[in-house]
Amino acid sequence: MAAESEPGVGLADASAEAPADAGEAPAFRHPGVLVSRGQLDFVKTKITAGQQPWKSDFDKAKGSKYGRLPYTARPVEIMKCGNGSNPLDQGCTASRDDAVAAYTQALIWYHTGNRAYADSAIAILNAWSSTLKEIVFDPANVRTDPGQNNGPLQAAWLAELFPRSAELLRHAGAGWPESQAEQLGRMLTEVLVPRIRDGWGYQANWNLSMADGMINIGVYTDDRALFDRGVAMWRERVPYNVYLSSDGLLPKRPPGYSTDAKLIELWYGQSSFTGRSGHTQETCRDLSHTQMGLASTVYAAETAGLQGVDLYGEQQERIKASFEYVGKYLNQFPSTTEIEVEVEDAMCGGLIEVHDVPVWELAYNHYAGRKGQSMPQSRKVRDRIRGQSGNHRDVTNVQITWEALTHGDTGSAGYP
Repeated sequence: MAAESEPGVGLADASAEAPADAGEAPAFRHPGVLVSRGQLDFVKTKITAGQQPWKSDFDKAKGSKYGRLPYTARPVEIMKCGNGSNPLDQGCTASRDDAVAAYTQALIWYHTGNRAYADSAIAILNAWSSTLKEIVFDPANVRTDPGQNNGPLQAAWLAELFPRSAELLRHAGAGWPESQAEQLGRMLTEVLVPRIRDGWGYQANWNLSMADGMINIGVYTDDRALFDRGVAMWRERVPYNVYLSSDGLLPKRPPGYSTDAKLIELWYGQSSFTGRSGHTQETCRDLSHTQMGLASTVYAAETAGLQGVDLYGEQQERIKASFEYVGKYLNQFPSTTEIEVEVEDAMCGGLIEVHDVPVWELAYNHYAGRKGQSMPQSRKVRDRIRGQSGNHRDVTNVQITWEALTHGDTGSAGYP
């Protein structure tokens, strides 16, 4: 979650403005951020029938602090976020908690019909949309003012999270007044988008979160240009994040990394890539941040897929390779907390930090469930995490929320 050492590098103008697909784009499908009505209805029937994994994940969501009523939002007008919300947490943790709560309660409302949850989720969104005016971040002062270090990443997380509940409430009959829904759209566009639209360096989890955030806000606000910009960033950054043997001896080289030494530094010292298809830019940092980047990768692909843009297919080889590669080490060293383990010397100098994070449902459901493809390591991680309820972070307050509930074994239900 730490800020990067490299200065911000904007998305190339040509790729940023390129349309997601040739020809006249169709209207956005709503609801269409991460989940569709068809997916939700499929899950609702499973919950009603008491079937797994949906019923147990639903019960976890409802029993979590994010699903409890009453819930009181804690909005701030000016947000300022240090690295990992340290040394300053001015609305940072509160905003993420509230965004996860809004999504959790929107899901509970849809699956139960209990109006109190919809009203609570709407109240959370209204509180933030009427209050938040700025996320502080000045690149010129970031090194002397560490209290603003995580401003762009915080904006990215919120851009991923807030539209999930807003899209569902707005388009699935929750009775949210359109004026209030539009107010949220203005906040997303005016406060969050300026912090994410140009990316920030080439740290994978930051930029993939930003790409997902732009895709989400683009759908929610019916802004095709913003959606296309998010898709363009995703298309540019995913190849920079995942190595394939077809790339050559070293990973693909982003702009500004003209020497091998700089590129290896970006990849946290990994210099040997022979036989390492699926190794990611942050693997040698730790597998927690690695999984966060992979999560945003597939969240963006899922939403784009609901809108008729097949990002899953475009980068199938890289996505599958990365999940299988990371899964191999998580299965070798399963851990519900962050621990450092010894591996072969040719990988990360012989030490990596492992930690199971619940980000495995979407990729496995798409490639194995929808496409019938084999992902044995991913399935093993997914099944182990499902079986460890209560022993790890079942939900986080960054961008990872209730995957087993929304996408566990849903196959092609509700997916174009």
